[in-house]
Amino acid sequence: MSINELKERVHRKIDYSAYASTNVRNGTNCYSHALGSTLPHSPLYRVGAICGKKNIHDQYCSTKEVEELFLKDMETLGLKVIKMNIISDEDVKFVRDDTLRRIKKYELKENEHIVLLFVNVLADGSILDFHFWRYDEKGFTEKRWERSVTVIDDPKVSWPVGMMTKICGVYVVER
Repeated sequence: MSINELKERVHRKIDYSAYASTNVRNGTNCYSHALGSTLPHSPLYRVGAICGKKNIHDQYCSTKEVEELFLKDMETLGLKVIKMNIISDEDVKFVRDDTLRRIKKYELKENEHIVLLFVNVLADGSILDFHFWRYDEKGFTEKRWERSVTVIDDPKVSWPVGMMTKICGVYVVER
């Protein structure tokens, strides 16, 4: 898949019915879902790959780097992104509740969705992994590798938790 094919795909409404295909279900991940792409099996579905700034074998150094690469990928795809203000606090439940309240209060336009970016941060500040949620007319959804998209019925219960898991950012994406 080329960047132009991906760009064309993310500028139209996501086709949730495409996930019924085994090829799409097994060949997409949380990043492709956050972007709105159902094109399977692409090495571009890694933060920083779309803009050409991150090799698949390179480790991420910090949450700041992950966020900058995500925003650069969005720019490369011609997607307009606005970062929502979220509270930075050690109290995970407080941050979760405030973030969910802000998202649900936001009035999405027809050509918008919200992306939540979570990261697993190691003791040295480097990034072990990341995960995305999407919020649109279906509510909160997530996509795991080789699984169907899951509608998150109760985001408070499903919110990623753990010593290493942090929310990196919440973004309104306009296609």
